[in-house]
Amino acid sequence: MSKPGPSPRTVMGDWLVAVLLRRLEVRRQLSARLNSGRPGWDDDEAAVAAAACELAMRACFGTGYDVRDVTAFAARLREASGENLGGGLMRLEALLRSALGEVDVDVTGIPLDVRVPAHVLATGGAFHQLGFGERRIRELVVEAEALVFERGGSPPLAGR
Repeated sequence: MSKPGPSPRTVMGDWLVAVLLRRLEVRRQLSARLNSGRPGWDDDEAAVAAAACELAMRACFGTGYDVRDVTAFAARLREASGENLGGGLMRLEALLRSALGEVDVDVTGIPLDVRVPAHVLATGGAFHQLGFGERRIRELVVEAEALVFERGGSPPLAGR
């Protein structure tokens, strides 16, 4: 039996893996530890979700993508989620284009309570489209955590 892959180092990383693998009980338990148990999102934890989305979008679209494909992907995500995601299709598309590295997209006015669910939804959608299994999901989340630490972030560690 093969190992499931590397383990995330942060609470947010563990939570992301649980969400992406649809492990509802683990997700519920970890949710209570996010943002030090307070409602809302911590900036550093949100950065892990954003970095995971960046990696997922780049894996999904590559560097020579057509922006219409991003628009179509955003529309499918929004339709599949059955949610407005707090800002509609234009905000979701802006977040995806920003995750792809487009510098002419301004997402600074989009609050964390909109960004984090959108980033998680997009990451899950990309993984599903790419057929990523548990090992690859774990690897990408661990890579996202490393990016956040390299950028100076300090999401709370899981403390196993």
